[in-house]
Amino acid sequence: MTAGSTPGEHAHLPTAIPTSHSHTFSLNQEVRGTPTLVLMYLAVGLLLAEAAGGMVLYYEGGTLLKGAATSGPAAVTVPNGVPVAFNLTAYMTGYVGGGGMIKGVRDPTLTVSWGDHVTIAVTNGESMLHNFHLDGYNLQTPDLAGMGKTATLTFQATTQGTFDYYCTIPGHRQSGMAGTLVVGAASTNPIGPEANLTVSSIIHDPAAIPPPIERNTSTTVNIYLHAEEVTAEIEPGTSYTYWTYNGTVPGPFFRVRVGDTVVVHFSNDVTSTMNHSVDFHAATGPGGGGQVSQTPPGGTSTFQFLAITPGLYVYHCASPNIPTHLAMGMYGLILIEPEGGLPQVDREF
Repeated sequence: MTAGSTPGEHAHLPTAIPTSHSHTFSLNQEVRGTPTLVLMYLAVGLLLAEAAGGMVLYYEGGTLLKGAATSGPAAVTVPNGVPVAFNLTAYMTGYVGGGGMIKGVRDPTLTVSWGDHVTIAVTNGESMLHNFHLDGYNLQTPDLAGMGKTATLTFQATTQGTFDYYCTIPGHRQSGMAGTLVVGAASTNPIGPEANLTVSSIIHDPAAIPPPIERNTSTTVNIYLHAEEVTAEIEPGTSYTYWTYNGTVPGPFFRVRVGDTVVVHFSNDVTSTMNHSVDFHAATGPGGGGQVSQTPPGGTSTFQFLAITPGLYVYHCASPNIPTHLAMGMYGLILIEPEGGLPQVDREF
């Protein structure tokens, strides 16, 4: 803890957090936020992604890991179609076709005939985690962790329809990783079973906030935030993958005073599937720290800012796709008290 500060100003302090890089930026830009005396958390809508039911067929390096047979229309013999192969390279902005009519096409429409023997090879074109899921046939590659990783799906097109393919990593489909496989008319898929829960609850107690600041001098306040991706129930029987700060939604509530120097220690859990960061609207520097805190899984970062203008401000993850990171739970509040503090009240929430 920093000398001269009170225990209430240091929420979630670890014994030690290693720092991989540190940044300090000047504070001379527009203040984002409106002073208020009411302490309430922001309500953010949550996006539920449908998961296809049934067995999943995995191929990796030509080895069948798990599978289930598919069938064509009832009482109809599936023709012995021809082999058809597609090569796709996965990027956050979409799948890029390789070779033939789809060469260089982003998220190409893959067209085959009923009965064709289809091979789809997917290569990760960047260091970010990606995969490939095909609706209708309930097929999905393993997650491709790292540039150059490749997986292959092989199946016979025995069901007619227009089926979506996309990356199932949260936010990637919305960022452009989605296309269609055309065999015939459209079809739909049921919602899958509840995923295994990693935590019992992500709820943050609205009364769990630091006490009012009583000191009359400025000091240095250390803030510790840890990004962690967890799975909890959003309602009985329905799971949701949350991206959290310190394991709760919203993240912890912080409290400082005008004139304080705020040092943000940010870490991203080694089990995370995404880069994470934090943008403080209370900071008047570039991006509120969002640019200098872009942190990969297992990494740490540190930056600091001066608390200039009193008010209640949101902080949130500023890694792309930003709306997805907020919807998954990465947001919280920081209160900058004015000199002399706020009027006394019975309870704060």
